[in-house]
Amino acid sequence: MGAFSFARKSLQAHAAKYNLQIERKYEFGEFRLDVLELLVEQSHPEDPNFFFIQVGANDGEANDPIHKMIRRYNWRGILLEPQPDVFRHLIRNYQGCDRLIFENAALAKQNGQMPFWMVAGQTGLGSFDEAVLHRSGFTNSQITKGTVAAISANALLAKHNVS
Repeated sequence: MGAFSFARKSLQAHAAKYNLQIERKYEFGEFRLDVLELLVEQSHPEDPNFFFIQVGANDGEANDPIHKMIRRYNWRGILLEPQPDVFRHLIRNYQGCDRLIFENAALAKQNGQMPFWMVAGQTGLGSFDEAVLHRSGFTNSQITKGTVAAISANALLAKHNVS
């Protein structure tokens, strides 16, 4: 049995416990197995009260697993992105989506300003821990240090009246 078949059967067995079914989706000329999208589709994403929080929203398009669903279902939610330049692109890419809240901060244990390491030219890569970027193969010359706003989960929820 190939790796894809094994993964599909394993996921189907797990999904069946919740009365869900994993199926193939056909998009852009390729078969793909998008478990997240399949699970979201089973959870009534068209419900106007559906709410999400996306940590590390990047620019809202590049490598974004929920961008299409946010647009398709007009979801309400909070998008967090700590990198100021990337945050500006995020706002621009979701222009006209009035059910979204944008937060230029990183999720952390406490509120305040915190050191944050990023990879030059890579919008989706950043961490409070420089070692994470080194373990991903980046060198000191590729990594830059900045400071970003940080917000705790409790403060984020309270700030936007989410219960």
